[in-house]
Amino acid sequence: MPQVILPEKYYLTHFNELRHFIRSTSLSLLNEAQLARFHSLEVLSEDALCLLIRLFSRKHQVFEQTTLIYKEIDDVPTRILELFESGWVCSLSSEYLNEFLLSLNKTQLQALSCDLNLTGISKSAKKAQWQAYLTDTQYSELIINSEFAKQFIILGSQTDFDYWQFLFFGSGSGQINQFSLRDMGILSTRQNKSTFQQARFDDIAIAQFAFNLSQWTAISKTMVEEALVSTARSALDALSELKHIDEPALIERYHHLLLRMSTKLEKIDEVLAEHCFMQSEHPKAIEKKIRRHFQNGDIATCKSLLEGVLAEPENEELILFAEDFWQRKFEHKRTSILTDVLRNSVSTLAIDEAFKNQVEQGVCEYYHRLGFSALHVENTLWRVLFGLVFWRELYEHEKSGVFNEFQRTPKVLKQNQFYRVLANEVDTRLASIQTSNDLKKLLIDHSTRYFGEPNSLFHWHSELLELLILLLENAPIESIKAHLLAMTKDFKGLKDGYPDLVIVDGAGLRFEEIKAPGDVLRRNQLVSIRALIQAGFKVGVQTVQWQLDPKQLYVVVDLETTGGKAQNDRITEIAIVKYRNGEIVDSWSSLVNPERRIPQFIIGLTGISNEMVQGAPTFGEIMDVVAEKLQEGIFVAHNVNFDYGFLKQSFLRHGRTFQRPKLCTVQLARKFLPGHTSYSLGKLCTALDIELRDHHRALADATATAHLLGLVNEQRLAKNM
Repeated sequence: MPQVILPEKYYLTHFNELRHFIRSTSLSLLNEAQLARFHSLEVLSEDALCLLIRLFSRKHQVFEQTTLIYKEIDDVPTRILELFESGWVCSLSSEYLNEFLLSLNKTQLQALSCDLNLTGISKSAKKAQWQAYLTDTQYSELIINSEFAKQFIILGSQTDFDYWQFLFFGSGSGQINQFSLRDMGILSTRQNKSTFQQARFDDIAIAQFAFNLSQWTAISKTMVEEALVSTARSALDALSELKHIDEPALIERYHHLLLRMSTKLEKIDEVLAEHCFMQSEHPKAIEKKIRRHFQNGDIATCKSLLEGVLAEPENEELILFAEDFWQRKFEHKRTSILTDVLRNSVSTLAIDEAFKNQVEQGVCEYYHRLGFSALHVENTLWRVLFGLVFWRELYEHEKSGVFNEFQRTPKVLKQNQFYRVLANEVDTRLASIQTSNDLKKLLIDHSTRYFGEPNSLFHWHSELLELLILLLENAPIESIKAHLLAMTKDFKGLKDGYPDLVIVDGAGLRFEEIKAPGDVLRRNQLVSIRALIQAGFKVGVQTVQWQLDPKQLYVVVDLETTGGKAQNDRITEIAIVKYRNGEIVDSWSSLVNPERRIPQFIIGLTGISNEMVQGAPTFGEIMDVVAEKLQEGIFVAHNVNFDYGFLKQSFLRHGRTFQRPKLCTVQLARKFLPGHTSYSLGKLCTALDIELRDHHRALADATATAHLLGLVNEQRLAKNM
């Protein structure tokens, strides 16, 4: 894509977009002082406004005037005076003294001390010591009135700009530079799509509270003790404002902040930390309080809190905890619900340890060998289905809360109020789906119409519909609709935690959560599993153990190349040998045109000459054949990272990804066939009486490696037994 050159004053255009949004939708969300400052922008000259935007974008308050050099802004000193006169910048005062000193480097701090004739500190002292020295209140007036300080200006209105950005983007992370990313084609937006220019908030109190909450949340992620204490106190002071806030998601975020602050403050201010914790009503705080009361022997309060949770269920994970805790502590049940689910799983599957990092793929291939259909879908299937079915309601309805082209998550999902706000539309949409064919037509229509449009639910790719077909063709339509309805009513609780696999066998369709040794079942997973069962789906938990399976397919690969570096060199020959149950079941090889000269020493090593590969296919021409032969089974090679790395890089050059579980016969031989002086393929074959003719030709080496794998697996099986 050609580089996009932005106009000289691109940032002014972007700021005016922001101003237009505020002016046309959100003036009612500015208090009297904020409104006056916003209107004062109108009297600034264009260059003064450009300078102000430049200052805003630098995200701090203190600026040395000599550093404000912008070629597109004429006469910067005059523009600074204009900003002084309009009140946007000011000289140093006691209010900004701390920020001023923190902004200076050591050289500047020394220059300031010299200007004031202060000599009470060694020049070799560290920056922090210089700052501490000058922070002494006896020097405050001297610093403020110094000639050195007059070189600086203070931007006292950064919070105004941050608030405008917040009203537009809806979060503290939204920045005006996103307009630039959009114009350069880096950031995809919903340009020219159905969006509704409207205020994010209906009430100034909610808007200001939400903005303050975003500021407090950002500060809570720091480790600056003074800032944490100040922020915690400000957040607690706002507790009384909650009675005016009618947005459950916003209130929950506030209580989550208090919980986070309580943890951060434990070693800083124990009393303040405890106050934050006791005021928090976040589900995790409630759980922690219940556990604490039980541990302290306050059983009455513990039971009261549990009964409150069970009587007014608002959070599925908290309900699950309350039910489980009550049964274990007061009904003497010995194990948790999560443990019970794992123990009640069907018999454990034996999967080769090569799948340790891709256990779901290993289980899928196990089912494929049995003739079943199995796909690794996890959260993707339901998020895609939900997004495609309700696309118009989510992204084209004026009540959904898509306020501008940058927004990817509708407000109704952020607030977990989709069904509450759009119940009639949801019911109508689901009523229009009477058969699986109706749903299929809708999905095809929406995926064709909206393909590629930015959203927060899923990533578009060409195989999305194939992912859904297995479900549509094998699941009852009423079960699908029932779960989609449940998602509209509690998207927050059902947006994730779904089982790893969808499987179709002789008994029909089922979902399966895969748990390898050491894995635990999380509460959000059990919430989603329960919801699927309530909708009428079969759901199970399948445990796995690492064990050699004789029926496992191994795909043994050997490559010959023009050199040893995957990024620079190319493949000259490839061989693929399939090995199962101790036998070679298939083999294939091909010379490959590397589209470059083969070095003479490589010709001497492999016997593959430039003439031999001249008429051979390029890798791109046989890529699909190679991919098909490697799509299942465990990738095996002698020094596997060499062959695997070359193939991965070769696919990447053609825009394809390549990922398979892999085993290395060098490592396996060292572990299971110890005692050899060399573990090169040639030396091992000689020592183990494995036939190896035409060494350094791909098919011969791959065949010998397969037989070596057979000897290794005999030892692996013996060890397992």
